[in-house]
Amino acid sequence: DGGEPNAPAAADLLNPDAMKRFIELTHERYYQELKEHFGTTVRAFFTDEPNIMGRGSKRGLKPWTDGLAEQFRQLKGYDLIPLLPALWTDVGDTTADIRRDYDDVVAQRLDETFYQQLSDWCAAHDVALTGHPAASDDIGPLRFFQLPGQDMVWRYAEPEKPTALEGANSTVGKCSSSAARHLGARRNGNEVYGAYGWNLTMDEMKWLADWLMVRGVNLLWPHAFYYSIRDSRAYERPPDLFRHNLWHQHYHILANYTKRLCWLLTDSEQVCDVGILAHHNHLPWKPAKVLFQNQWDFNYIEDRLLTEASLKDGRMRLGEASYSVVVRMVNQPIPEPGEKALERFVQSGGHIILFDPSADSDIFLQQLKGFLVPDVALEPVHPDLRYIHIRKGGSELYYLTNEGGDTIQGKLTIRSVGHARWLDPLTGLSTPSPVLAKQDESICVPLRLERRQGMVLAIDPAREPVLTPHERPSSVVQAIDISTGWKLFHPETGEILRMIWWIGQRWKDMTSSPGR
Repeated sequence: DGGEPNAPAAADLLNPDAMKRFIELTHERYYQELKEHFGTTVRAFFTDEPNIMGRGSKRGLKPWTDGLAEQFRQLKGYDLIPLLPALWTDVGDTTADIRRDYDDVVAQRLDETFYQQLSDWCAAHDVALTGHPAASDDIGPLRFFQLPGQDMVWRYAEPEKPTALEGANSTVGKCSSSAARHLGARRNGNEVYGAYGWNLTMDEMKWLADWLMVRGVNLLWPHAFYYSIRDSRAYERPPDLFRHNLWHQHYHILANYTKRLCWLLTDSEQVCDVGILAHHNHLPWKPAKVLFQNQWDFNYIEDRLLTEASLKDGRMRLGEASYSVVVRMVNQPIPEPGEKALERFVQSGGHIILFDPSADSDIFLQQLKGFLVPDVALEPVHPDLRYIHIRKGGSELYYLTNEGGDTIQGKLTIRSVGHARWLDPLTGLSTPSPVLAKQDESICVPLRLERRQGMVLAIDPAREPVLTPHERPSSVVQAIDISTGWKLFHPETGEILRMIWWIGQRWKDMTSSPGR
């Protein structure tokens, strides 16, 4: 259906019988041949952008199938048929509501006929449903994925461009990771690098990997490794990440970097107090941009989940996540059961902040600070700093990235106390971090992140933070007279090294001799 020679017509993804037959012809055939490998070597089935209309449909058409009108009537309580013109033409104040109801019903139908059937089959055969829906902010279908995923292709996001924080595609990372948190899924993945073109550099690849992982993605599907790029194959969603690329011999550096961070982000607990209310097919990116640029981590909360959340002591608990503040767009419609759940959330002590895109974002941030102590605060503030705070193995871990092109330098205050070390995921090495100040519930450390750099600050709460030398008594530092011979004094051990003096004498002898 994509306009290619001999391409078959698109199947009706809204027809349950058609999708049942699809599974029989594909998944069942794989199982017949490879059943002994299911659950071990074969771990998942990947679905890639299921499109109700197919890839070659005419512009302006709307999905339809037998029984959809009756299902609409049952779910929404009114007849859609007389109101069909509203899907294309403005019919007044009810236009937006009719279109929203129609989209909801079509989405639910697709969930039932396609995603649900695939999910049930995979669960019954000890494998996961994975891959990703058609749109970047389609979070609703991910509840049927044992391994939720999304897609970052076609240069949807690029370094130091507005696309990194603006538009539906900027929500990709938080889409899959938020769904995974609420489902209790161990991993969430992202297809990445496809159709970024032959001019994609490893510098950009690392930026994209950081862009995803700092948003909570802990499994990457690099697209793609081609055995051949002969003829038209060279232009099938390039680049090749394999041997046909000049930098492939260095790919292991990036692979080890992402491996370390994905391990860190797996089987860990996210520390996050803020949720942004979303719909099954819409994730608000404007409040997300403000939170990102001011170092407030968050997840998206699909409004459908409000009735499933447990509410206690001012916190909303969903899966492994817990929120004390929920951000809601001004005039954002929420189904009545969800509205009642939000009322109970406030009654239990939780907070709701309305976000108005037309208002000054400082007002929004002031409200946020009135309810929460920042988990991360940088002085001076820098809009390119991103972070995620997780707990793993008894440590508090802050994965920090510089999403911009300039060096970030300042004092970083974190809401954790303990011995601090910097972990470099690029080299695998760790070094102690000086601590500038310590409070009852926080410490301050110096931060320097070079252009597009990613580092991990590890805090061991079982050990006391080590304050920097200028915080210690001045008697620790001793002055030594070196006018009659060089001596190097190490303030920690008192060791005197005479090698420098010896080298200086030899150099003096050599340079003073004729012809040297």
